[in-house]
Amino acid sequence: MKKILKNEKGDIIVLSAFLFVILIGFLALIVDVGVMFAYRGRMYEIANVMRDTRFTKNITVGDATMSSTNPGEYFAEMLSSYARKNNFKGEIKIIYKEKMPKQNKREYKITIILKDKYRPKFLSLFGYKEMEVGIKLDGSGHSERSNIYYPWEDFSWMDYEKTYPAIH
Repeated sequence: MKKILKNEKGDIIVLSAFLFVILIGFLALIVDVGVMFAYRGRMYEIANVMRDTRFTKNITVGDATMSSTNPGEYFAEMLSSYARKNNFKGEIKIIYKEKMPKQNKREYKITIILKDKYRPKFLSLFGYKEMEVGIKLDGSGHSERSNIYYPWEDFSWMDYEKTYPAIH
């Protein structure tokens, strides 16, 4: 029995196989996390397109928004449609807050929150079936000109929030 235990031939093969399995496991973990961060980066690109849409010099976007009786609702509908056109199927939340308007001047802030589920491959072996991935992007804007419309009596439109559910 002692002779069998002292015989060390083939030990390196067993250690190499064990280390190879560990290496493959770490590689799979890195790929899962990398794909998740790449998806988060794609979500950030979509949110950036949504945010930058407000600042385009397109006269129809600016005029329609500043002439709307509820600019928050208008922005939310417009921005969510851009996200869906860019094939984002997760949850979209738009928060619009406007400062008290002055004659011929409006200032507002928009927060875009995107959330979606990522389904990892390797981590699912350890019970992680879904992981929530999300981003939050803030933006602001203002308009100053002589033909800005806003309702004088009711200021309930100044704070608007809308969540569009995921469409998986």
